[in-house]
Amino acid sequence: MNQGAPDASPAAPQYRIVVRSAAEAVKMVSERFGDSARVLSVRQIEAGGLGRFLQKPRLEVIVEVAPQPAKLAARSAEAALPGDDEAGERESAAVAVERPRPRAPEPVPAPPSAPAPRRDSGREVSLLRASGLDEMILERVRAENPGLDWRGASAPEALGRIAAWLRKQFDSLPKRSCGTRRVFFGPCGAGKTSALCKLLAHDVFVHGRQGAVLKLDGENPSASDGLAAFCDVLGAPLLRSASEVREFDAHSLIYIDLPGVGFEAAAEHRRLAQTLDALDVDTRVLVVNAGWESELIADAFEMGRSLGATHVFFSHLDEVRRPGKLWRFALFGGLSPLACGTGPSPAGEVEEDVYSALLARTVPAAVARAAGREGGSA
Repeated sequence: MNQGAPDASPAAPQYRIVVRSAAEAVKMVSERFGDSARVLSVRQIEAGGLGRFLQKPRLEVIVEVAPQPAKLAARSAEAALPGDDEAGERESAAVAVERPRPRAPEPVPAPPSAPAPRRDSGREVSLLRASGLDEMILERVRAENPGLDWRGASAPEALGRIAAWLRKQFDSLPKRSCGTRRVFFGPCGAGKTSALCKLLAHDVFVHGRQGAVLKLDGENPSASDGLAAFCDVLGAPLLRSASEVREFDAHSLIYIDLPGVGFEAAAEHRRLAQTLDALDVDTRVLVVNAGWESELIADAFEMGRSLGATHVFFSHLDEVRRPGKLWRFALFGGLSPLACGTGPSPAGEVEEDVYSALLARTVPAAVARAAGREGGSA
């Protein structure tokens, strides 16, 4: 009796998930599909029409789910397939899932007696890449953890190792304390005046310190009504010329506000550096808009070095699209991370723990909490 052709294995269904961040994608894939899911691709998508100006880009993740036993398959189908609502498909603000895409049948990969493989952590690493985490950082983490099977490690273990490595590098950075003369500078749109106001308010309300503010206009004067009103509320004198600084002793806390600094204005950089030297400014804070592309942030760091920058402040952290990109600059930019700013209010919303602020936006919340409890030990 002739044997028929062997049965083809069922096609592995694929799902399209749209989320706001890499951390949300990791959580969504793990909760909805479990260990049998594999990430095929990750890309950034933007809203169409006018929506692109009003909505932040999102991540599109294509997930392939290995064939499952009948009960588990039914449960996945119940969660993933479209419902009976008016729109004809199930969708939320966090995730949109499509019907499985048809694929050609493939041979059965292994007999039922073969041991089930462990979860492939490659999908988590792919999502970290999509969040902007530098490839060099990922390669260094792998090189310094040779005993870990990255392809077979569980998601919490792989992400935990990455978080621990980031903690180790962050803790090894030189610690620069802030002096009493602090200037805040950066390109136009960096948020330097807001950063100054946030940290001044933090000093007044949290640390109980009183300071004065010096506004240096230089060749590009800017409006100061908002700064003047803010100083009036805090009871901080607003100085209009460098000569007024002589009325304060070396122990007096003075914040200095500068107009926007151009990236390639070498002559302007030299003049500003000389002015800051004459004022004995020992703390020079480069303010960087975290929402900028990596190339623009790198240019800002180069400009900051020409002015003798000692610290960096990441502003607009709540608006950043790819938070992972900031690790490269926080760890290897040569400046001490001072703080991060979020929200438009000048009176607060400052995160002084830069490591925790960046980690919370790069990895799932559970991993960030565990890294905080363990102090980053691998």
